[in-house]
Formats: sequence, structure tokens, C-alpha cells
Amino acid sequence: MIVDIKLYIRTKAQTSSGNITFDFDDSILDFVSADPVISSQSLGNLSWSFSNLAPFESRSITFTVNVNSPQENPAVNLDDVLQYTANIYSSEGVDETPADNEFDLSQIVIGSYDPNDKLVTEGTVVDINKVGDYLHYMIRFQNTGTAPAENVVVKDLLPANLNVQTLRMISSSHAFTSRLTGSRLEFIFEGINLPASTVDEIGSNGFVAFKIKPASTVVLGSTIENTASIYFDYNFPIITNTTSTTFENLLKTDNFDRTPFELYPNPAKNVITISISSAITIQSIAIYNPLGQLVKTLTDAESVSSSSIDVSTLKTGTYFMEINSNQGKTTQKFIKL
Repeated sequence: MIVDIKLYIRTKAQTSSGNITFDFDDSILDFVSADPVISSQSLGNLSWSFSNLAPFESRSITFTVNVNSPQENPAVNLDDVLQYTANIYSSEGVDETPADNEFDLSQIVIGSYDPNDKLVTEGTVVDINKVGDYLHYMIRFQNTGTAPAENVVVKDLLPANLNVQTLRMISSSHAFTSRLTGSRLEFIFEGINLPASTVDEIGSNGFVAFKIKPASTVVLGSTIENTASIYFDYNFPIITNTTSTTFENLLKTDNFDRTPFELYPNPAKNVITISISSAITIQSIAIYNPLGQLVKTLTDAESVSSSSIDVSTLKTGTYFMEINSNQGKTTQKFIKL
């Protein structure tokens, strides 16, 4: 299956130059093409150079990948999670908010029989320490009727635990106008003339993407659920799936001391090493994917200043390693190539 991916970059303070990298699982995704063309490519990694990005200027990169089918090896099936990581590096070397230079996306595989859907890119579980960060939503729609859709309207009743004052638009497939009435958000694609999928499969698709922050009432254990309605001309609405994001304590740093702690190499391909003070006794190690699912556990780890962990069986993507020691717990992120 061919999939198009679009990256957006934007600088906030000064004219910048640098490069952008995109990491993906090369065993299930094959790079096809990109606009603009890539600067370099390695296994599971694409890179682009950029220059003279003016303050508040936005640019985009569109590229195409081929995703393995269920008949290929390794297979990609419905409900599998595809993980991507994008990073931007500025040659200026000064950045007041380096945390927003990296973006992780966990995308659940959805069948083509249900093209009208909603996705929250942060996934179903988010660490409570990120409760002040944006959630990124995308609503996709496709005209599966028998004639062009002259107008398409997407309605999203934002739940009370999202802060409507922080709503920001990201991108869309077609020109639209928007309207926010209280917590009711509407995207109006007037005169879109979206062709039917039986006539133009690619042209029959559209999307709108936005970001919004959780409300101040969101605390540990809170769940944000959201559903959209898609209207094609005068037909009854198509109701999307319900996205669900729960805030949990994934990155625990309860009582771990400030002893130097490092993972290397990071990113890692086969083995990652923990460098830690000899005063600390490692009791167990757990590795979680971005959805908060436990993917690997090691118990009774040897009490040494460094331990090597085999990560060769993990899929390409971003993970969180939680170390339980005699001084408490701490978690650090690493990337598997």
C-alpha cells in the first residue's frame, strides 16, 4: 500500500539553516520518492537540508513510502502500530525550546474499508509530565459515494478537558474555512468537488489536522476522548472512531538521585548500554513503547557500573527504558534503529 507522509517545519525566532531527519522501520516501509528530494538516505533514515528559514515561516516536505501488506514478510496488519520519529537540527546551535525539535508519531494501521477516521498522533497513553504539551489530531475523509461531493463539512465537538483557547491549525488537503462556536469546531470545505473513489481513488481523499492542549483540569488518570462527524453534501453524517488518550505516569523519577546516567549508543541498533554509578544497584529494567505497552523486561540485572541490553528484536522506533534500582526509578527515552 502506498502512503504519503507530510512533514511541516517552522521557526519562531531567527532565520535558520540545518537539516531534518525522519526515522522509520525499514523492514516494513520502503521509501519511494520525496518532494523536495532527500539529501541523504540510510537504512530506516531519510534526511533533508534546509536553509534561510525565516522567522515564523513554514515549509513542508512530502514523501511517499510503501507499506508491507498482510501477505508480505514481515506483515503489516490492522491495528499494528507504525512508529516514526522526526528531528530538526539547526546549524545556529541556540534554541530556547529544544524539546519541540523532535516529534514522535505512533500510527495505528486502519483498513481501507473505513477511510473516514480520526487519529491522535500521541497515541492512547501519554506521560503525565507532558500534560501541558499539544495533542495533534488528524481527521481523514473520503468520498466513497457514486458522484462528486460538492461540499464537505467536518464537525468536532471538543470535550471539556481540551483547552479551546490553545487550538491551532496545522494543515489540510484542501482550502477550508473554520468556525469555533463554544466547543463546537467546524471545518467547511465549500466547493471542494471531491471526486468519488470509484472514479479517482487518490483524489477522493482529504484531511484536516490541528493541535490543541489539554485543559488545566486534566490530571493523572484522566482520559480525553474525541469523535468527529463528517458531512458529504446533504447526506447523513459519517461518525468517525473515538480517539482516546489517557495520561499515566510513564516517566517516573520518584526518588532517583542525580547520579550520572546515560544510554549509549542512542540511537541504537542491536545493543544499548547503561552507564550508571557503581553506587546504584539495578534491580529490574522495563522497556515500553510509546503506547505505554511493556515490550521487554529484565530482572535481577547485574549490579555493575554498566549493563548491556539486547534490543535487536525491537522494531524501529522510540522507546522508554525504566530502571528500578535501590534508589528508586527513572526513565529515559531511546531510539531503536
